[in-house]
Formats: sequence, C-alpha cells, structure tokens
Amino acid sequence: MAQCPICKSAAEEIDRGFFDGVGFDCRRHGRFRVTGPVIKLMESNEWTRRAWENALMVAERAAKLGDLPLIRDRSPSFAHCRQFAATIQSVLAASCWSGATC
Repeated sequence: MAQCPICKSAAEEIDRGFFDGVGFDCRRHGRFRVTGPVIKLMESNEWTRRAWENALMVAERAAKLGDLPLIRDRSPSFAHCRQFAATIQSVLAASCWSGATC
C-alpha cells in the first residue's frame, strides 16, 4: 500500500499511468494528484507537513468542479508552497535556541 505524502498514513495509489505523477486516496486528505517533478523534489528535499497541506489547499482551490486537486511544479501554488515552507523553517530555526526541542 502507498503512503500519503502529506501525513504518511496508508493511502491508495490512483491514476498511476494516466499522467506524469501519482494520485492518492487518503482517509485524512481525500483524493488528490501530485505531478512527477513534485514527487522528485519531495524525495530530494524534506517538505514539512504544513507545506504539503498548504500546497493541497491551494490545489483544491484551483481545481475545477469535478477534477481532483493537482499539486504541480509549474503553478503559482507550488512556488508559494516552496516559499511558505522556507519561511516556516526559518521562523522555527530563529525561535529555537541551543538545547531546545523544536
């Protein structure tokens, strides 16, 4: 069984082979798609759960009625997600001090 890229819980893969990417059906996050380039970037970088959820939220808003949300690399939502993740990580790093658990 596949793993949801957002919450890491068990998810069913859907739509594999129908486009350059993978679709997921997660009990928590519902049905959505992620393009191949985003999956490759996700594997090379650690995205926070918050960054993934933000990207999904933006994709849900952009999806047409009846279409699955698509997290993609060529959209403003993806650029916003990367910027959001970097901002969150810098804020967390700035708020931590030696010996603290963040």
